[in-house]
Amino acid sequence: MVIPQSDILTTNRLGKIFSNTTATYKFFWFVSIMQIKRLLNTLTLNVPYRFLRPWIDTSDDKEMVRRSQTLENGSLYALYKDGSDFYIVLNQAWDAYLHTHYNILVDFAYWNLTLFLQTRTLGQVPVPN
Repeated sequence: MVIPQSDILTTNRLGKIFSNTTATYKFFWFVSIMQIKRLLNTLTLNVPYRFLRPWIDTSDDKEMVRRSQTLENGSLYALYKDGSDFYIVLNQAWDAYLHTHYNILVDFAYWNLTLFLQTRTLGQVPVPN
């Protein structure tokens, strides 16, 4: 199978990613990248803005971008949006904390997700139990 060509990218190298494959990890890695990109396109509509609300109290996306760039109230990250370009920059003050407490913070997120889902599945078996 041949992948589509591009006028601005050298896609011939992308077409060779599976040429010397001895295990399945390359297949799963590439599919994961493609799925993450699709998911990120969906998530970036509102999530990055609403996530910062505990630090920056505004529901206006443009104001959120502007105020986040000053890392107001020690916000977790700054938002940058220019036309179709969108990215975040992690507040370096949070970097060591996030790395040191990674496992606990992931558990914290999953636990709170579980509680959130439990309140929305009334009449079902309690999720965390």
